[in-house]
Amino acid sequence: MELIINVLIYCMICSVYLFATLAINPRIWMHRMPKAVTEKVEPRKKSERMLLTVLGIPFIIFTVIYPVTYAYRHADDLLRITGIIFVFFLVFDLWDTIILDLLIFCKITPGFIIIKGAEKSDYKEMKYHIDSGIKGGVLAIISSIVFGLAVYLAK
Repeated sequence: MELIINVLIYCMICSVYLFATLAINPRIWMHRMPKAVTEKVEPRKKSERMLLTVLGIPFIIFTVIYPVTYAYRHADDLLRITGIIFVFFLVFDLWDTIILDLLIFCKITPGFIIIKGAEKSDYKEMKYHIDSGIKGGVLAIISSIVFGLAVYLAK
């Protein structure tokens, strides 16, 4: 039960952070937007790429540190450590794909995510988000093995 609660907390923190960065400037995430959007708007400026780096690095650190720390504290063998990390990564990938991308991004499409020059209808491409979710699942497998091994060796 504790693992489930921590995974849900992890998903909520990641979600709030992602949507906060979208509210700051959705253009920083253009590399993660459907082609219908990126074809209609001007390319990201250097300052927007820099903003993504500034906001993205803490996000990446958090998305790794939380599950790794949890696994380090709650498991001793390689399989359990890797499994715990995998649960964090996979659940967030599913959450991101189903709730954030398909439901909020595609179906609801809040106004603050719409980049000037694009239209609400440009954000509705579900296949793009499903394909991204599949890639995220593969990344979850690979990264949980890598981080699981690192945690196991660090113990």
